[in-house]
Amino acid sequence: MGESHQETQDPSQEREKGSYIQWSPEENKTLINLLLDAVASGLRDSNGTFSKFMVERRILSTLNRMHGCNKTYQHYSNRMKILKTKYLNAAELLRFSSGFGWDSTTKRFTASKEVWAEYLKAHPKFKKFRDETFEEFDDLKIIFDKNIATGTNAIGLGETTDAQTVRVAETEKEQANCERDKKTSPLNKGDDLFTQKESVEEADELNTLTTITQKLFNLIEERETRHKQEAEQREAEKKKNNLWEAVKEISDLDEHVCFDAVKLINQLGMKDVFISMSVDERYGWIKHNVIGF
Repeated sequence: MGESHQETQDPSQEREKGSYIQWSPEENKTLINLLLDAVASGLRDSNGTFSKFMVERRILSTLNRMHGCNKTYQHYSNRMKILKTKYLNAAELLRFSSGFGWDSTTKRFTASKEVWAEYLKAHPKFKKFRDETFEEFDDLKIIFDKNIATGTNAIGLGETTDAQTVRVAETEKEQANCERDKKTSPLNKGDDLFTQKESVEEADELNTLTTITQKLFNLIEERETRHKQEAEQREAEKKKNNLWEAVKEISDLDEHVCFDAVKLINQLGMKDVFISMSVDERYGWIKHNVIGF
């Protein structure tokens, strides 16, 4: 993993004119969920990027309404660069060696001790990928994996933009302004009819946007519930297979008794049997086999 991909600041913060713009974990999660919904709804441009017009109208308006914040397109752009850097660092880890894998259930990267040792020797600052979970990796892969930044109004994998830009947002705004000028010009006949038609179209558009926003809220709530259930399931599985936790659930045991019990259980190869017992049964087993009365 190259040093050029290293995150240079706290991923929950962005520097702007000497100050920090905070992104709460909830705001960050909502942003990712909205982007995933935009991808699923086909709202990316043909080049695989998100236009500024779409982001301001669909993503930021919903985000600000949900959290009572005032995130601008500049805040969004800075945040996307941080998320992109975080994803690229992790994605490069998988390219570093065929010995690396990704467990989508535990949200961890997997590799042998030898592979980790070789990788961390070259990249000592990225021990977090070995020691911590990366809950957002699968989502960021969907958002960034096929994106290539091609202009100032699109966010993708590229760090910079150039003059050869398909300015989607500007084009849409210019077209809207032209239509508005035509309809309001005193040289055109039927101004009242055009005004009425425009009002109806605006009302229809508002209703459509409201419907889409509600659907996004519902999808976000469903995803949040699913993620919470998955996290609880992982925690339950972890606790279920943890012999030490099973022993510690028994109250009033001295620590040396706990140690002796774990050692004896492992020697007898009866970990699964012990964990399946009730707390009272575990206490009775330890009382009989470890304490000796």
